[in-house]
Amino acid sequence: LSRLTHANCGYDSDDHTGPHSMDDVHEEETRHSLWIGLGGNKLSKNFFLTFDYDQSLLLPDGENIGDYFEDCDPDREEYEGFTGNAGPTLEYWYYKSAVVFWPRSKNLAVNKNADVSLVLSYLNCAPQTEVPSIATALVERVEKNPRLQNCFHSSILHALDKAKDENLFVRFLRAVNTMSNSSFAEAFVQVISSMKYELIKDAALDFVLKVASSGNSYDLMNVCMFCGYIITTDNSVNKMSVSYDVRGKIVDGALRVGLGSLTSENLSKITEIVSLHTSTLRSKGPDETFKKFAFAAKNSASQDQVKVILKAYGTSPTNIPDVLKLYDKRSSYLTAVTIKAPPHFSWRQAYARFCGSNTNAVNEFLRSEQEIMNFYGYNGIKHARNWANKYFGYSSSGNGYSANAVANGRGSDAYVTVTKTKR
Repeated sequence: LSRLTHANCGYDSDDHTGPHSMDDVHEEETRHSLWIGLGGNKLSKNFFLTFDYDQSLLLPDGENIGDYFEDCDPDREEYEGFTGNAGPTLEYWYYKSAVVFWPRSKNLAVNKNADVSLVLSYLNCAPQTEVPSIATALVERVEKNPRLQNCFHSSILHALDKAKDENLFVRFLRAVNTMSNSSFAEAFVQVISSMKYELIKDAALDFVLKVASSGNSYDLMNVCMFCGYIITTDNSVNKMSVSYDVRGKIVDGALRVGLGSLTSENLSKITEIVSLHTSTLRSKGPDETFKKFAFAAKNSASQDQVKVILKAYGTSPTNIPDVLKLYDKRSSYLTAVTIKAPPHFSWRQAYARFCGSNTNAVNEFLRSEQEIMNFYGYNGIKHARNWANKYFGYSSSGNGYSANAVANGRGSDAYVTVTKTKR
């Protein structure tokens, strides 16, 4: 369904202030200004810009699309009086709804060039014989532009699920670098459960590791949700085998980033993932993933992180040596605080990973005992403010440092004062 907009531009027949009438049309145009997909959703208004088609093919022989607007009153008009040598101009706009059809032979061209929202809308009612070509067209577009509308990734996964093509699924995972939302995580489980796991296993686990080690806290949270969905969702996949594989990759990715860079929420979620299959841990003891995570926590986690980890272990067996060592670490700290003076506070943020301009200088400051520092070299106060907001606003969460930044000065004398905060 499309809204046709027809515009006429011409000269007013009289120069007066009353009702206007067009005397001579010197320009006219008809275009699609709104599209409604097969699923009832509003589509990108210019989704056909790259699809080459001839409007005359949509009309009976001898008719022009402008003919449909000839005997209609305009829905909108704009009038402009004399301007120098130019006479008074008048513009009319007409709106009509149209149902647009194309021959089935053109479907592949539409799916390759039309807006993704139209392709996904058409997929809902497409015959199964056309699904493979639609899914292929979608994957090819993602390969050309991996960041192509991340919000559509979960819907593309559903298309791959319909196509039942393991090779296409592997190509999609290799092209995409993010698990954009929880819907993606759910769709990912659905696709894995409907395909031959051995054919997609390596690509799926490589994708999990890629996402978990990206350093993006939202990606890490979603990939943890994905692992949880495997256990809780009814499907035909071997839950025990897949979840063990996936949790191993999640821990590998988290340790690549560094525990110190994880938010408390992500750290808690990863601990829960590590503790999956509690009954197996009780009967057979911890596996390598559990040991690897517990060892890293014992050696590099802060006291606040140890507290989060122990709380998240929940019903995990407490007689496992690796867990007991964490309890000992926490107990020793609490004893020191209770009986002795609390440990010396340090402003050092050893796991800071600052990646903006002045990278070396900022990281050196963040990892030092110094509490406050000014940074210079900005084009003006606006540049300084943008830098402060970008790297020390909400986006700094999960990068291993905690600090506030305030821009001061003006022009070439603008600077940013960075003050560390206690996490």
